[in-house]
Amino acid sequence: MTLLGLLALIWLAPLCACDGAVAAPRPVAPASSGEEEAAPPPGPVEVIPPVLDFGLVDKVKLCRRTFHLHNRSGTDLTVIRVNRTCGCINFEYDPGPIPAGESREVVAVLEPRTNNSRVVGVSFVFNDEEQSLADLRVEYFLRTELQFDPPLLSFGRCRTGSEQVREVEVRYRVPATVGRFPIAAPSQEGRAPLEFELDEAAAVGPESPMREVVSTLTVRLDTSAAVGPFRSGFQFTSADYLPSTLPVVGEVHPGWYLEQASIHFGIFPAGKTRRKKVRLWFDTDRPPTIEEITCDLDHIRVRHQLEEHCYLLTLIARPGEEGEFEGRVKILGSPSEQPLVLIVKGIARG
Repeated sequence: MTLLGLLALIWLAPLCACDGAVAAPRPVAPASSGEEEAAPPPGPVEVIPPVLDFGLVDKVKLCRRTFHLHNRSGTDLTVIRVNRTCGCINFEYDPGPIPAGESREVVAVLEPRTNNSRVVGVSFVFNDEEQSLADLRVEYFLRTELQFDPPLLSFGRCRTGSEQVREVEVRYRVPATVGRFPIAAPSQEGRAPLEFELDEAAAVGPESPMREVVSTLTVRLDTSAAVGPFRSGFQFTSADYLPSTLPVVGEVHPGWYLEQASIHFGIFPAGKTRRKKVRLWFDTDRPPTIEEITCDLDHIRVRHQLEEHCYLLTLIARPGEEGEFEGRVKILGSPSEQPLVLIVKGIARG
């Protein structure tokens, strides 16, 4: 039985510098400059369509597109070799001769391996005396994450009642032929009191070969009430780009705040004493008044001492039994209506 008419699967090994003396495809035509260029004379085989656009694709995810090789000559022709400028593209087709005047269906299988969009040049070589070529141009745009400047939106420690507004540039890059797509409004993660506005994306920079598109995200933090240290974020989701998250951190205080939200005593023997220190900072003209300091663990006591622009808190732990412990130290006083909370942890061994 001959191979004629038998459908087979042909996978071409990736073409690279180590492949040896393999004929290179014709150079990929650069982006048009607006000037008319003379078209090469038609060969005996026509690629339909001559440009295969995969559009938006994901990295290392197989994509398939179908095209045809049309034999316009008067004799049967067989593909003897396929050259291409990138090993990310392979082809599935019947390897038998293409009868004169007929077409052969070919499936292009793309597996993007780089972090950029690509234009791949492909040449099908046939078995006639001239070893005629049929050229195909493959294009794809890799779907990537949005880029944020700055990559972390930090409000720092803010005073209640202060105006807190931040701006973030949201960017992406696309080939000039793709144009630009809108950035969908993000959803907020966490419960921080944030409001936002997203400007319409605008193209910047040169039109070719890649264009950069920028939008501005304006974020406002509500400081009408104290908010403990938070880590929130904005999640951007669309079919045009990969899920992208802008993290947002900050804290709103009434004039005083703990330098850290938790403290760990480490591992130490039960029945022994261990001390840790933490500062309670304030930015008021007069020191705030500490009315009461409590802890929900009986074996922890807290002392405080006034220093310049802060209270130095000394935590003294003396657990009577072995095991892990975790509790909360609450600090009541003016100007805060709500207590400041410090998480305390540790491990007492026997």
